[in-house]
Amino acid sequence: MSNLMGMSPTARQALRAKTAQTTVPSALAADATAEWPIFYADRACRILRVGIVAYSTITGANTNTFNVNILNKGTAGIGTTEIGNKDFVLGTNATAFVEYDVVAESANAAMARGEVLNLQREKIGTGMAMPALVVIVSFELAGLG
Repeated sequence: MSNLMGMSPTARQALRAKTAQTTVPSALAADATAEWPIFYADRACRILRVGIVAYSTITGANTNTFNVNILNKGTAGIGTTEIGNKDFVLGTNATAFVEYDVVAESANAAMARGEVLNLQREKIGTGMAMPALVVIVSFELAGLG
């Protein structure tokens, strides 16, 4: 039995939830689809959410734009499981310096020790510039229930 079992659910969640942050560089509109590692699971865990903070406002468009995909690359760097995405189509915007959710709860959120999450900027059409981003990954360690 876990030492956390005698605590209130709110206190347990506060002890279990962890956050990791990293930055992703900007990309030009013409840049090809690219990926950056954003999280390494040094223990088995579950991703609770992934958010971004853009250095400048992103204003969605329908023809030439980009998507932000969060991919579990596995332990060998070849995985393709998408745990969430945000397509910056017309009407989907992100205000500069305001946190914006890319992933909330996901069925694919479990990660084994040694797996890596990547942020992929997927170019659509001739693309759209992506500002530099701060990426926030909230997770909880497995087995602390």
